[in-house]
Amino acid sequence: KIRKTMLLSAIALLLCVYIVQLIAAGKSSVKNITLKTTPSVYTISNGTEEVVLTKDGENWIVGNEKYKANASYADMIESDVKEIKVLDTVSHSDAEAVLERYELADGAITVTASTSDGKILRKIIVGKESTAGSQTYVKLDSSKDILLVSGSLKDVFGKSVDELRSKEVFRFDNKEISKVSVEGDTGKWSVEAKDLTDVAKDKVKDDIKDKAKSKVKDKVKDTAKEKLGEIKP
Repeated sequence: KIRKTMLLSAIALLLCVYIVQLIAAGKSSVKNITLKTTPSVYTISNGTEEVVLTKDGENWIVGNEKYKANASYADMIESDVKEIKVLDTVSHSDAEAVLERYELADGAITVTASTSDGKILRKIIVGKESTAGSQTYVKLDSSKDILLVSGSLKDVFGKSVDELRSKEVFRFDNKEISKVSVEGDTGKWSVEAKDLTDVAKDKVKDDIKDKAKSKVKDKVKDTAKEKLGEIKP
C-alpha cells in the first residue's frame, strides 16, 4: 500500500512538472523595449561614414551642412529606436566568432540615440537580417545578448546623408497662382489665368497641381516649359 501511494505521488509530481513546462512553452517570448525619453540626436555609423540626424523644433536636419531631412525617413528612425520588438534571444555570448556569425563585429551599423545635451539613451548595433525576412539580429546597449528583433533595420538605418536629406525645394497651393512664367534658352513662356480660355485654364491648373509639391529630381522648369508651350492664349 505504501509503495502504491509513493508511486502515485511520483506520477502526480511528474504530471505537475509536465503541466508547468507546457505553460512555460506556451508563453510568448516576444516583448517590447520602449524608451520613456524621446532622443533628439541620432548618430549612425557604419565604420566608414557617420550620419547625424537632429530634431530641430518640428523639423529634422541631417549632416554637417544641416540639410532638411526627409521627414518620413527620420520619423521611421525615431520610431525604430524608441520601440524595439524583441522576438527572441539567440545567444548570450558576444564572442568574436558569434558576432561575426550575426554580422555584428567591427564595421556593423551602430546607432546611438541621445538627448540634445549628449546623454546617451540607447545604443543599437545592427547585424544581418534573418532568413525569415523583416527580422534583424542586434545587440542592445551594453548587453552581451544577441537579440532577434522585428523589422528590416539595415534598410532603416543604412541610409546616407544624401538619401536622408529632403529633395523638396518648395511647396505652394495651386489656388494662389494666377500666372506662370518660364524663361530658358528657347525663349520665355508666360501664361496668365485671365488670358486663357476655360479649356486652357483647366489644363494649366491640372499641370500646376501635379507639380504643387516640387522636387529637384522632377526637373520642374523643363516640364513647365514643355506643358505651357502647348497652350495658346
